[in-house]
Amino acid sequence: METLVANFPDTHDYFKHLVMNYRVYGDYLMNSERHEEACSVQRKLLDLMFRTQEKFPENGGQLSNIAWTYYNLGLSLTELKRAEEAAEAFRSARTHFERQIAANPGNIRFQWYLAVLQAE
Repeated sequence: METLVANFPDTHDYFKHLVMNYRVYGDYLMNSERHEEACSVQRKLLDLMFRTQEKFPENGGQLSNIAWTYYNLGLSLTELKRAEEAAEAFRSARTHFERQIAANPGNIRFQWYLAVLQAE
């Protein structure tokens, strides 16, 4: 997929598919308890989501996906006993959920996500 993005760098569909594939791969690694690899994939995914958001702002934000990716990164870092890095990832998740709520104040789902994050 990365080759396709390199060949067609300004095509939103390629970025969208690449993001989706990285997300699935990161989830697989987390569920397989391969947390070091999961952290690497989650960080690449965050970079890709920020680049996608920058290149294609008209296609809607990635804030909730970014928030969940930071949350998953925090979980993986917690499993690796890297508490300071995990705390920073969780703070970033909270910030992105708060931004999503500000952008969509009527969406109760984002408020619920934030409440769950704060309860943990």
